[in-house]
Amino acid sequence: MKRLLKVLLLLAFTATLFAQKETKQEQITRLYAEADTYLSEGEFNKARLPLAQLIKLDKANRSNLYLALGGISEQHQETDIAISFYKKAIAADKKSHKAYYCLGSIYYNQAVEIFNQLENSPMYIPAQFDAEVSQGLELMKKALPYLEKGFQLNGDKEVYQAPVDAIQQYLKSDKTSND
Repeated sequence: MKRLLKVLLLLAFTATLFAQKETKQEQITRLYAEADTYLSEGEFNKARLPLAQLIKLDKANRSNLYLALGGISEQHQETDIAISFYKKAIAADKKSHKAYYCLGSIYYNQAVEIFNQLENSPMYIPAQFDAEVSQGLELMKKALPYLEKGFQLNGDKEVYQAPVDAIQQYLKSDKTSND
């Protein structure tokens, strides 16, 4: 038994030494392969660790790595964490139209969800209704500059036009109802 433990300890020590001798590029390659395996198997949560490790090693792709982590967080309904990752993606690459789109879309979708709930609500309590409409409009206002910036960087009307038009319509209708 002691002999087996010594062999296992020696193997663990050797593996540690090998891992330390791995070059930075080898680490990056291994971590991308690991993350890719998890993502292709649908094990998104397990992909978080190698992606987070890659952020430290692969600075050139940091924005895309933050986008991937934001997408995973969004899938797990971790909206605040996703927002944080998308903001980090923008900070890492001010020209990442995808990061602007993802961040704007989160705010837009939150607003739409509020308006849909209000529309389907059987009870109407004026103070609560007004507060929720106000919250939805604030989210629309938050979404608009991110979507406009994404459109400015990308120019793809098919992707950006519908949410931008919807936001402008909501905000326009709010102005006319307040006049």
